[in-house]
Amino acid sequence: MGIEKLKTGSGHQPWQPSSIEVFRKNLTGRHLRIFDLALGTGHRASDLTRMEWSHIEDGGIWVTQNKTSKRLWIPIPTSHAETLRNVPLSLSYIPCGEHGRKLNYDQIQKAMITERKILGLQAQTLHGLRYSAASELAEAGCTDHQTATITGHESLSMVQNILKERVKSALPSRLKA
Repeated sequence: MGIEKLKTGSGHQPWQPSSIEVFRKNLTGRHLRIFDLALGTGHRASDLTRMEWSHIEDGGIWVTQNKTSKRLWIPIPTSHAETLRNVPLSLSYIPCGEHGRKLNYDQIQKAMITERKILGLQAQTLHGLRYSAASELAEAGCTDHQTATITGHESLSMVQNILKERVKSALPSRLKA
């Protein structure tokens, strides 16, 4: 009691389709792999660090979430699978450094921050791709439960909040309340 709530801002926002298009057109190699894994699976950067080629099975990837320890099978959308086909399979980890070594959370974040600055997309975050993935699932006709199952969200209210933000950000500014 008596303590003011911290002002935290609006949090992570889903990426606009135009930003996704700019990023995809201008990236190659591991940066594009990281981007496509984040958007294609809807998982956190800490989960991306653990994804291995041996985890891919039947058009999807097995992910053990770092935050919840849940093991999930995530379908990989065809549009994202193309990026993965163009990578040497001799490497163990999908997001890896120049010599095939596993990237850690900080390396993934720094790589993506650098690319976003170069492309003028500083307002976007890697975690925002998780929100974009949830939005794309909803647009494809998935229910909130199906979306939560794929992205690993434990709370349906979080999925619903993400989708509300996506709808609100797509509205013309005169209609936002």
